[in-house]
Amino acid sequence: MILLLGIFGTLVAIFFFQVLAVFASRVSKRTFYDVLPFLHPDNPGYLEELFDSGKEAALADALGRKRFRRAQIKRIRLALEWLGRRATNAASFQDWGAAEAKRTGTTGNLEVRAAAEELEAACSSYRMAAGVVQRQLQRWLLRLFFLPFSGVPFFAPLKTIESFDLLLSYEKIEEAAVKLAHACGGDYYDLLVEAL
Repeated sequence: MILLLGIFGTLVAIFFFQVLAVFASRVSKRTFYDVLPFLHPDNPGYLEELFDSGKEAALADALGRKRFRRAQIKRIRLALEWLGRRATNAASFQDWGAAEAKRTGTTGNLEVRAAAEELEAACSSYRMAAGVVQRQLQRWLLRLFFLPFSGVPFFAPLKTIESFDLLLSYEKIEEAAVKLAHACGGDYYDLLVEAL
């Protein structure tokens, strides 16, 4: 019992310090130029291929259970990496949208305000739903490691959860970011299109 309490206390402390580290590393008023260096490269075709149910089923048939299990571990790790990159981009875009929306309080530019709020909403919904997908993939990865005789999960169905589409929702973020960059003027649009 004491061992379990010690483990639980350690996990709570680790979680607490991770939350503090996230808050300490966040920039409160992220400008457009603060966002650009933090953007990770994205390859939508790669994620689309990972979440393709037909290719996943064909892979399972071609490899057999044992080799498919090893392949799924690699595919889940890759999916987590790409989703993590997109989540980082969405967080940066969301901070930028919030900063632009706040700035319109003094400038009164309604076009920028609408575009900034659209970007914030798209990022928020993506981050919440993609977080659910990431947690499920992490649970399956742990299950594959610690329960080697359990069934091998197919993760392609996670691409769409109710009205959320993992790939289309990120495209909405990119479209909203481009719209905001265009509304802000200057060289924002050209630099953002180049970065995406």
